[in-house]
Amino acid sequence: MQLFFLEDVPTEWEDRHSEMLPVLSVERRERIAHYRFSSDKLLSLYSAVLVRYAIDMAGVLPDSCRPTFSGGINEKPFCNEAAFLDFSISHTHDAVLCGTTSIGKIGVDLEPLREAPFEIMKIVFHDNEIVEISSHNSESDLRFFKMWTRKEAYTKCIGTGLVANLTQIDTTESVTNERTITWQEGKYICSVYADKDRFSQISRVSCEELEDYCRSKIIITNFLN
Repeated sequence: MQLFFLEDVPTEWEDRHSEMLPVLSVERRERIAHYRFSSDKLLSLYSAVLVRYAIDMAGVLPDSCRPTFSGGINEKPFCNEAAFLDFSISHTHDAVLCGTTSIGKIGVDLEPLREAPFEIMKIVFHDNEIVEISSHNSESDLRFFKMWTRKEAYTKCIGTGLVANLTQIDTTESVTNERTITWQEGKYICSVYADKDRFSQISRVSCEELEDYCRSKIIITNFLN
């Protein structure tokens, strides 16, 4: 398993961002172009590049390969050129979390720590989860988002996403709990669920590193072609 965390994604589109686009599939470039706001375009861009970077770090694709992805609405995406490598991606505001594994399945999620919407607990949390969140009032916001990211990481791993009956999923249950890791990364709460693989240390990646990565991939691709 490999985990990658990116933060401080820029919000204003510049020329250097256009130079990153050739490493992505045509479909992804079209999706980025359809966003109205630069902040959304950039979050989509860096998320897509981080996925490709993570897959490359697994050493499963040739240098000249521009990976493509499949997976419809409410379906977990997979890389067509490396379908045996499972990955999961989550982004919010200016941060992205990505995980890959070649052993079983993986799901990741992150959320900024903020004032929690406690009014939705009864429609998204199992009774045991509500007890866990409410057990310490001084940490209730933190506990809410720890539980929320654990639930979303789990549902991403099994492929249902949040269309599942969330109140029937108990992430405090021992087996699920043992396969989940949750931690605070700066102002973000992060969770990873892996059904078979063991957890590894997270790698922090900067936007500058991803920009350099894109430049190097473009040079290699042009040379090989």
